[in-house]
Amino acid sequence: MGLQGWKQISSQYLRAVRYNAIKQELEMSFKDGGYETYFGVPPNTFESFITAANKDQYHQNHILKHYPAMAHR
Repeated sequence: MGLQGWKQISSQYLRAVRYNAIKQELEMSFKDGGYETYFGVPPNTFESFITAANKDQYHQNHILKHYPAMAHR
């Protein structure tokens, strides 16, 4: 999978993210090769994620079980 349009991030598990503010879709690419799309993620949640000191922890606590998702492997 190419990472065109993706923002690479510093994280233990995550490789990169891509966000569509119009659709409120957050895509996350994982270092294990998979990726997930989260639906209904508001811009402020994405901004908080991007600025979080620990992105893995923010993902676990504020995104993972709060928004519907589709995994792509």
